[in-house]
Amino acid sequence: MLDKIADFIATHSLLDRDGMHLVALSGGADSVALLLVLHRLGYTIEAVHCNFHLRGEESDSDESFVKDLCNTLGIQLHIAHFDTVTYSECHRLSIELAARNLRYDYFERLRKDVGAASVCVAHHIDDQVETVLMNIVRGTRLQGLVGMKPISGTIVRPLLCVTRQEIIRFLEKEHQTYVTDSTNLEDDATRNMFRHHVVPLLKTVNPNVEQGILRLSEYMGNVSAIYRQYVADKLSQLGRQQEGGVVISLPRLLQEQHWRQLLFEFLIDKGFNHTQIQQCIRLAFQTDKDGVSDKSATTKTFLSPAYELYVERDTIALYPILPHFNDYRLPDTGTYQLPDGTKISLKFEEKTDGFIVPKDRHIACLDAAAVHFPLVLRRVKDGDRFMPFGMDRFKLVNSYLRDRKVSLYRKRSQLLLEDGSGNILWLVNERIDQRCRVSDSTRKILVVRWLSDNSV
Repeated sequence: MLDKIADFIATHSLLDRDGMHLVALSGGADSVALLLVLHRLGYTIEAVHCNFHLRGEESDSDESFVKDLCNTLGIQLHIAHFDTVTYSECHRLSIELAARNLRYDYFERLRKDVGAASVCVAHHIDDQVETVLMNIVRGTRLQGLVGMKPISGTIVRPLLCVTRQEIIRFLEKEHQTYVTDSTNLEDDATRNMFRHHVVPLLKTVNPNVEQGILRLSEYMGNVSAIYRQYVADKLSQLGRQQEGGVVISLPRLLQEQHWRQLLFEFLIDKGFNHTQIQQCIRLAFQTDKDGVSDKSATTKTFLSPAYELYVERDTIALYPILPHFNDYRLPDTGTYQLPDGTKISLKFEEKTDGFIVPKDRHIACLDAAAVHFPLVLRRVKDGDRFMPFGMDRFKLVNSYLRDRKVSLYRKRSQLLLEDGSGNILWLVNERIDQRCRVSDSTRKILVVRWLSDNSV
């Protein structure tokens, strides 16, 4: 078994000889075998054990076991304790999902703290078979038929090439004991139901069902790679980068034979759920290939945990969710740094003969006599009005931005500079207010500069 795992590690470039790797150690047969194998193969490893306090004395006994094992092998052990029940109740999660979230969040934090290259977990062939079967029963995308990968980010699975039976034989040969989680013998977890009932039943039809499912998984892995490359190429042709997001032309999208699937793949990977995606597909279907069929249609917004999606007119636009922006007070001249690293500079300058206002949208030149400190930098609110430079009447800021054909995302992220009297001085990087323009009577100028990495 050692040679098989060594070859598997080498084939998939799972572990670095020069790096240190964490091993998730529950004390069960699989994780104990993983620890022994990597130790025997000469990798630099440290172990990590999570006590979820779900089984009373049994949980504490598992912790004592892994301590003794690591002491015997001379391996550094990290231990974390979790109040799993309280966490699951607060986050409205099942106990299984709560434990999984706590475990992997802790693994990643510890990995960074100790400088480990990866975290090794003990999933094996039997786990892979169960995972694929569960995905099929639940209804899965193509990726679900692939199952678990040898490498998923910083998580690696060196035992995906061996079966549970091989692991047990290895431990028996090594005279190595391990602990048995009593909950693994129960049927209350979905995986245990598949492990103890579904797979044995399938074996009555095909004694080699595991190998058949593994061949399916490997085949679908190759198919999935080709499919994902096709989708990525198509989406790169249809979309364009804009303001940190991606904008897709609906008329162009609808010219694609498989536009629904392309749109589905585009959105599902960004965390949107099936209901949101179906709503988006219905909206897209209202657009014909020559433009928008319903000109009165309003913009629809959808949110995922990390992205916001706008379906407006003849485009679909995807952007990272806007971070919250607190009103930022500027009490005097000087240079101020915002939380995102952007800087805004305020400086008084005497007006000289022949002064020309720079044609740079990142610079606002204002008549200092018309400005009353302190200033406030904030986002646009409904009802904000200003007098755009060159005009002699007030206009709603949102109307001005709409006339400029600014996207909804841009409207929501638009900042403005307001003075102590509540007058809007500048729509940042857009236009100043006519009332504070530099004129022939101006003696002193307030120069405001917006300094960011993408300023041009």
